[in-house]
Amino acid sequence: MSLSSVSYRYAKGLSLIAGEAKSWEPMKLEMDKLKAYFDSNGNVLQYLTSPIISRKARTTSLQNVVKSLNLADVCASFLFLLGRNKRLASFSKIYADFEKMKDRRDNIERVAVSTASEMNEEQKASVMGFLHEKLAKKVVASFHKDEKLMEGIRIQIGSKTIENSVVSRMEQLRKKLNQIGS
Repeated sequence: MSLSSVSYRYAKGLSLIAGEAKSWEPMKLEMDKLKAYFDSNGNVLQYLTSPIISRKARTTSLQNVVKSLNLADVCASFLFLLGRNKRLASFSKIYADFEKMKDRRDNIERVAVSTASEMNEEQKASVMGFLHEKLAKKVVASFHKDEKLMEGIRIQIGSKTIENSVVSRMEQLRKKLNQIGS
C-alpha cells in the first residue's frame, strides 16, 4: 500500500470523527497546533520516528507533546494511534489530506498568486473578488513575489496554472516561431 493512500485513510478517519462529533473547527485547530509544533521542532518528529527508540520512550515523548500543547483527548488519541502504528512520519501528508477534506466540506479553494512585484491591498482584493466570482467558492489565497515573471501574474489553483506574464507570452511566441520554422 502506498504511503499516500495510507495517509489518506488516516485523514479520512480523522475527518469522520470530526464530522460525527460536529467538531471540524476544533479538530482543525488541534491539528494546526501539532503541525506548527512539528514544523518548528523538526528534530522531535525525527526522534519520534527513529527505529532505535523504544515504544515506551516514544509514548512518553508523545505524552509530553500532548501535555505541552494541551491537546484535546480526540487529537491526543489520534497522535498516540499514529505513534503505535509507526505512522508519525506521515503526519505532514495526513495533515494536508485532512485540510483538503475540510476545505472541500467548507467549499474553500486554496490558491497561490505570484506577481513580479508586491501587490497592494486594493490589487489583492481585486484578484480575490475575481477568483471568488469565477470559482464560486470561498477563496484562501497566498500572495508571493516572483521576480522571474518580469511583469504579470501567475495563479495556481490546485494542479492548474493560469499565467499572464511577459515570460508566458515569450514562451508562446517561441513555440509559434518553432512551428513556423519546422
